[in-house]
Amino acid sequence: MQWLEDFSGLVDFLERYLDQHPSARARDLYKLLYQGICGPEHIISSPEAFIHNLIKEYEAIEPLASILLTEPIRPDGLLHRIHLKAHKARRLSITRLADLCLETSRQTWGSVREVAFIWQEVMHLHQQGRLSSISTEEMQSFSAWVSDMNFPAVHHSQEYSDSEHPSYRLISANLIPHLFDTAP
Repeated sequence: MQWLEDFSGLVDFLERYLDQHPSARARDLYKLLYQGICGPEHIISSPEAFIHNLIKEYEAIEPLASILLTEPIRPDGLLHRIHLKAHKARRLSITRLADLCLETSRQTWGSVREVAFIWQEVMHLHQQGRLSSISTEEMQSFSAWVSDMNFPAVHHSQEYSDSEHPSYRLISANLIPHLFDTAP
C-alpha cells in the first residue's frame, strides 16, 4: 500500500474526514483507518449471515437521498463506504450490493500490523498539532486502550452513532460502477 509509506495524503484525508464528520472521535478515526486497511473481511463470518444482516438492516432504515452514495475510506480511494440510506433512496438492487460487498471481502487487503503502524503515525501527527479537533487526552487514552487490546476492530463512538446514525457496507472502488448495472 503506497499510502503506508507516503503520508503526504494521509493528513489531508483525515482532516477532510474530521471536517465532514464533526462528531467523529478518536475511535471513529481509528475505525476509518482499520476498515480502510483491513477491508470488510472482519465483519463477514459467512456469506449467508452477511446477506441476512444486510437485508435486515436495509429493511429497517429510511431512504435518504441527501447523502452521498459512497465515501472513500482510504487516501488512495480504493475502498469506500456505501451508505445504505442513499442506496435505498436510489432504488438500487440490494442483491447486487450484497454480491459486490462479498466480492470486496474476497479481495486482498491489509493487516492489523499495518493498522498499528498507521495508528502510530496518526498519533505522531496529533502530537505535531494536526487532527486537533480531538483532544490530546482522548487520543492518548484511546491509543493506549487500542494498543493494549492489540488493535482490534471497533464500533463507532456513541457520539458519532447518535449524530450520524451510520448504516453502510464496504465496497471496492472498482466495483462501484456495477451497482448501476441493469442486467440481472
